[in-house]
Amino acid sequence: MATTGRTRAKKTEEAVTETVETVETGTGVEDGTPSEPAERVLKDTDKVTVMNNTTGRYGYDGKNGYSIDFDEYGDTFDIPLGELKQIMASKHKKHLKEAWIIVLDEEAVEALNLTREYKYVYTEEQVEGLLATPHKIEEVFPKMSSAMQMVIISTAKRKVANGEMNDLRVVTAIKNVAGIDILES
Repeated sequence: MATTGRTRAKKTEEAVTETVETVETGTGVEDGTPSEPAERVLKDTDKVTVMNNTTGRYGYDGKNGYSIDFDEYGDTFDIPLGELKQIMASKHKKHLKEAWIIVLDEEAVEALNLTREYKYVYTEEQVEGLLATPHKIEEVFPKMSSAMQMVIISTAKRKVANGEMNDLRVVTAIKNVAGIDILES
């Protein structure tokens, strides 16, 4: 059931952003004033996109026979909101609360009462942006879940090893907040 979802995750994120922007900039029909955004009510059967936020494989087998298998960071999968509610009600809720998997739908995050936990959960694109702003790393890294911190460290290590990043300010920031030198193997 795994999906190689780097492209799909970005497309999903772009579609959500476009929808949000359209709703936020909508105008009233009669007088041109901004209209109230229509609140979307999710049903348990509605599919919600989740993303692998671990640095490797991730698997989940639910009681209802639902299973998720991700091969790598950034893979996505659509799962019914009801199944995510089951995860939240089970011993596996840390998978969502600690952001091993990320719910990419803002309304679903609210429906699952994960808004506070998701304040410092970053998508793949946001991780890239964070690594481009070393001063921000020192500010937000300590507030992130351990799974999110590992993603930041792993992504930075990979980018350094591949020659995609050579900003010593990022190396220093990560060393300051995590005590890890990403230049060492």
